[in-house]
Amino acid sequence: MMSPEKVKVLEDKYPFFRPFLGVECGNGWFGIIDDLCKTLSVINFKGAMIEYIKEKFGGLRVGLSHVGGVNYEIMLSAIDRAHEKSLKTCEECGEVGKLRDINGWLKTLCYDCTIKMKKQLGG
Repeated sequence: MMSPEKVKVLEDKYPFFRPFLGVECGNGWFGIIDDLCKTLSVINFKGAMIEYIKEKFGGLRVGLSHVGGVNYEIMLSAIDRAHEKSLKTCEECGEVGKLRDINGWLKTLCYDCTIKMKKQLGG
């Protein structure tokens, strides 16, 4: 889970960033999420809200609510770019990473974080 301090930074900067279920990914993707929010902040998306941010199958997933037709394709494109960046960025530390299988779980991690995670899981 992203630290509450980092989530608060995003909430304070972006009024549409209201992940009611929390941010279910590591601190390493903070920069990707911040860049996504910067992009979305200049798009007129008529009251849309980011309701969830999570990791799934090793990549960043973003859930929006109240999405109207205005600039919908631009929003989806920005989210897709963030997802692609997440597949090359360590979710834990933000360094260059790659998609890895950790005991059956797909995670995008750098080499060092992969070793740490394997040790934590006893593998």
